[in-house]
Amino acid sequence: MEYVNIWVENEEKGTTSALDGTFSFDQNVQSQTLIFSAIGYESKSVMVLSNNSPCPVYFSL
Repeated sequence: MEYVNIWVENEEKGTTSALDGTFSFDQNVQSQTLIFSAIGYESKSVMVLSNNSPCPVYFSL
């Protein structure tokens, strides 16, 4: 999903997803919680265990 706001919980690290739904962080976010937010959808919290593993996130209206 494009233009999703993504940030690390309790930190000032954040980014926005690209048109194809991908995103990345310049710094290591291993073993931290990411918050995903998009207009019209419920926000999601996801625990990230590894920077290198794909992690699908599903949104609800």
